[in-house]
Amino acid sequence: MPHGDPQPLHIDVQALFYAKNPRLAARIPAVGYRYLRRIVHERQINAFLTANAALSGCAFVMQALQFLDIGTVTHYDGRLPDDPRIVLCANHPTGGADGLCAMQLLCRRYGSLRVPANDLLTTLPGLREFIVPVDKYGSNAGQVRQYDRLFACEHPVLVFPAGRTARPGPRGLLDYPWSKTFIRKAREHDRIIVPLYIAGRNSRFFYALWRLRRALRVDANLEMLYLVDELFRQRGRRIELTVGTPLRVFAGNSHSDLSLAAHLRMQVHRLGRGGAAGTEAPAGTASSVRSSKEAHQ
Repeated sequence: MPHGDPQPLHIDVQALFYAKNPRLAARIPAVGYRYLRRIVHERQINAFLTANAALSGCAFVMQALQFLDIGTVTHYDGRLPDDPRIVLCANHPTGGADGLCAMQLLCRRYGSLRVPANDLLTTLPGLREFIVPVDKYGSNAGQVRQYDRLFACEHPVLVFPAGRTARPGPRGLLDYPWSKTFIRKAREHDRIIVPLYIAGRNSRFFYALWRLRRALRVDANLEMLYLVDELFRQRGRRIELTVGTPLRVFAGNSHSDLSLAAHLRMQVHRLGRGGAAGTEAPAGTASSVRSSKEAHQ
């Protein structure tokens, strides 16, 4: 007896490669695509997307974390301001689970969010309403307008200022230098900045591949191909999130914005090392903000 039409492919690895880099895609042999489909868990993701096609936004995020059996423990969530027009700036330890957990935090507190991200994430229908596609290498006028519309909206904005996942350093995982864009846009659009530390790390294989690539002087970010596999490796884990003290940026220029971004990056990592519970605002450019919920604790 026939089983009906095959399930649609929400995620088609080969089609994505052809859309992004047709010349490279044509050179990948069939066995290469079979391997890529396996490490991006194409079949499992498509089965999940088919089963949850009716879900979007916060409901989709919650279901995805349940599917992955990833839980969260949040410290100092009372610091989140009542006004949803915040910029939640977080470290980027894993490149997958961290994003879902930060989205869940905003969903539980505000019921919505927006996040600037690579347009590949728009291939996930359930996240499409949250994603504002941006090209971190772009600087054209259209890109500037896109950022202005994003920060002018009434939703909380989630940013990972490092732009890519953290790599090992002398004192553990450390984010790449943070972009100053979110500082400038928060000031221009009168948004409170809320620092967030997310615990977590990827597998030894992920970092070994990174070290090998660097040793061989390969520029292509090969380990990025394994980010979905790393997400699935997080199954069954409980991820800790620590909310820092909110800040309002009231003054600044290009130099001070870069300094404040670097300051917040280190403050966030201090939260992760069990340092000061809050995040101090540097004098002259920003001031701390307390939510009404925290004030009554």
